[in-house]
Amino acid sequence: SYFRQAADAKLVTEVELNNSDKIVSIDTIEVGNNIEIYVSVMRNDDVSSQVWQVQGDKLLRLAENIPYFLRTAGLAGSTKKLYAQAMGRDSDFFGDVFEAARTGGTLSLKNPIIMPRFGNIYTFNQFRDSTGEVFTVVINPDNYLIVFDKQRKELWRSNDKFGGSELYFQREDPANARSSGDKFRWIFMNQRIQVTSSGDVIVGKNDGFWVLGNARSYKKGAVHCLAWNGSSLEEKWRTRDTQNYMPDYFFDEGRNELMILQTVQRPGISDRGASSIAIKKVE
Repeated sequence: SYFRQAADAKLVTEVELNNSDKIVSIDTIEVGNNIEIYVSVMRNDDVSSQVWQVQGDKLLRLAENIPYFLRTAGLAGSTKKLYAQAMGRDSDFFGDVFEAARTGGTLSLKNPIIMPRFGNIYTFNQFRDSTGEVFTVVINPDNYLIVFDKQRKELWRSNDKFGGSELYFQREDPANARSSGDKFRWIFMNQRIQVTSSGDVIVGKNDGFWVLGNARSYKKGAVHCLAWNGSSLEEKWRTRDTQNYMPDYFFDEGRNELMILQTVQRPGISDRGASSIAIKKVE
């Protein structure tokens, strides 16, 4: 769904994917005067991503069946770039994360980034300290923040949990079906980490959740800003808790504004549910 923000968010147009497609991430980047949209899609047991472009009031698909997870990010507070990572036969995220460039329906990959333990294309970012040294920060599967040095040695681990998401995709897992009682493996996505040009680490945190089987449900969320003091990440500020689950957030550094997405009504049998966007000035 493509909305245009004014006094209210106005629905401009929608496109529908196949019934077998599940969207696991949406990212954008400006290319010239156009906005390109990178949609990471799980189709059955494989990743099959798509690229769309905003043209006036329409969405035009430029490429599909791309066998990579896609993400745009500004690592260490730099200019936003497109990144890609493959899926393995037995591993959900496989190998290095690469810078990517699209030509038609194909991607060219360069400048591989070797992931530290627990790192994948969606769970990591990088920041620089006052001397310019680069560190990698990751959310691990248990939702703890971990900082690694350039040799991928763990330097620090948070005492509190961060992240937390209800979004997941599934893959067949016959090897563990007998012990788990489920022929599918559930892979939960997580909040992405954003880093500002000054090196501040921005991360979301959902809380107050319950689990029913493999399903999760969160009740509230907040955004935290952390800064590296040479030995640990210290909190600089946080927002008040939302009264609803926070699927996503974005810090607009140029405007000094924080956009927070909330699920205010969950989808049911006969309705799609509803979301809202809160825009907060960071002072």
